[in-house]
Amino acid sequence: MIRNVLESIGGITIYPVIGLILFVGVFAGMTLWALRLRRPYIDHMGHLPLEEDRNDLPKENHR
Repeated sequence: MIRNVLESIGGITIYPVIGLILFVGVFAGMTLWALRLRRPYIDHMGHLPLEEDRNDLPKENHR
């Protein structure tokens, strides 16, 4: 039933092709971006969750 409905829509065959091209483009772009990252940046980002951040501590009220 769904197949019959989809076959009756004109120009529907282009949407899977567009979706595949978008997926491959985004995947290739992210792969190139990840391969071009510098080692110091990767190390810095890798250590961020382990560092203690003092900026988020509540400030004491001094009266």
